[in-house]
Amino acid sequence: RKAIRTDLYTRLPDGRSILYETKAQASKVLDLAQLAMYALIAAEDRLDLDELVLVAKCHGSNVQCFAQMLSHRWFRDLPVPKIRLLTWSEVENGAN
Repeated sequence: RKAIRTDLYTRLPDGRSILYETKAQASKVLDLAQLAMYALIAAEDRLDLDELVLVAKCHGSNVQCFAQMLSHRWFRDLPVPKIRLLTWSEVENGAN
């Protein structure tokens, strides 16, 4: 299977803005850090993101811990986006 790498921004009909990062294999802390960096750049451009979603084959405990840390400690006074870690299996079963 070839590597999948996608960064996708979407605004849902209910108004929520979501930024997705996808990886074919297991996620790494660096992947989540990159997604957070994109969110900060978006905020600088006055684009508020409601959710950050990292999709990968699996997420190790180090990535899960980093996601929890980011959920409780964000940058300055910016609103904290919801951070979700999804697996490809979850996506295939209807999680979005």
